[in-house]
Amino acid sequence: MTTPHTPLITVILPIYNMERYLDECLESIAAQELSDFECVMVDDGSRDRSVEIAQRFADKDSRFRLILQQNQGVSVARNVALEATSAPYVTFVDSDDWLYPNHFSELYRLITEHDADMSQVSLMNEYTTHSRERKFVKELKVIDGQPNVVRECVMLREVAGGPCMKLFRRAVITTPFPVGMRFEDAYALAEWAPNMHRIVLSPAMTYHYRLRHGSAVHSFSVGMAQDFLKMLRKREEIRQQYVSDLVPDTWLDYNIAKEMVRFVKNIARSYTDVNQGITEMTNLRSILPPLSSQAVRLLPAKARFRLKLLYKNPAFLARILRITQHFVPHRKKHNRLFS
Repeated sequence: MTTPHTPLITVILPIYNMERYLDECLESIAAQELSDFECVMVDDGSRDRSVEIAQRFADKDSRFRLILQQNQGVSVARNVALEATSAPYVTFVDSDDWLYPNHFSELYRLITEHDADMSQVSLMNEYTTHSRERKFVKELKVIDGQPNVVRECVMLREVAGGPCMKLFRRAVITTPFPVGMRFEDAYALAEWAPNMHRIVLSPAMTYHYRLRHGSAVHSFSVGMAQDFLKMLRKREEIRQQYVSDLVPDTWLDYNIAKEMVRFVKNIARSYTDVNQGITEMTNLRSILPPLSSQAVRLLPAKARFRLKLLYKNPAFLARILRITQHFVPHRKKHNRLFS
């Protein structure tokens, strides 16, 4: 009896209402130079033609497999795919993105040549009107030793928070993605980090990341901020447990301050009704914990001013930010918390 072939790489692809982009994404996966993979597509209750498109690929190419589920969110979709796979390496793709033909081969070359637990490449940010390079490192970088890997996955300076543009040894993925929260990817990465002893980061740009208005990372709200704080606190938990001597104590407060200022700006500019924006910003203030003055002093002067106004007069801050948005170049309005 012939033993079923175990593919080298599992590609996990959650799908939800992506008929506009799905063909391009799947074609780019099918065209990969490294062909020994399986693509596990999990449709999360799409109401458009996504299932039809995905099924067409599954019917014509045995490397593609489609799993259907009721709408439960991207974390559940990824977790379902992880449970259904056995390949020694795992990568993730978002269904509105697309890949260069050498994406899998480059990730695999990096992780095997350097005997690493995770490899990461860089990407092209794809806006509606233009593209822009996003290099996480300027040159090839190998990070050795569990403490150093954990530090990088906590601080996210050169390691991206999202699971796309990465290849993992399957063995390091020991916990599922948290269900029912955004920023689940950076949360999970922090949990996996202690399992890794070497990672390799490359400036090679082999992943096209599409930024779309209305996507989860562009829908700013207090609920989103709460999830962000939950993710930061998970990273702080990992910091305290593994690398408290390598990452300063001000790390958490500084990142809360920095990212809440970013939330403030985008919340203020996301609402056509200024009063709704004021309400949302007042609610944001209510969830902010006390922050150390030492951490706040590390912010640029403009960010410190905005944070101070948030605490003292969120309505005034909302009005100021709505006025100043007219002076911001269009390309800077595409903000992303993680790439």
